Amino acid sequence: MQSTAGLSLSRAKVLQALAARGALHQAQLADALGQAQRSVTQIVEGLQRAGLVTRTGDTEDRRRKTVSLTDKGRTTLAMAEQAGTHALRQLFGSLDPQQTASMEALLARLGTTLAR
Repeated sequence: MQSTAGLSLSRAKVLQALAARGALHQAQLADALGQAQRSVTQIVEGLQRAGLVTRTGDTEDRRRKTVSLTDKGRTTLAMAEQAGTHALRQLFGSLDPQQTASMEALLARLGTTLAR
């Protein structure tokens, strides 16, 4: 699934985690996303090639890499989030206030259930 900004959902999640938490070691990033470290490493490598993140070595443990957002990564994430908001408005814009409230309640319950 590609967003309008050209990001897959998995890449967007990595950028969102870094935007929310700041620079993270790859293992911390994998834990935050609930994904295998190898999967996250592959995503990060692609993001680095695209210039959206940087990876720097740890001074204490050279095997450990710290991942940070670049300015281009922040801009790309903002564009993807704007595109997502626009798509949701188009999709749900025709709902009346009662339908919107029902949809929000349903999505909140779904989010709670999925978080368990």
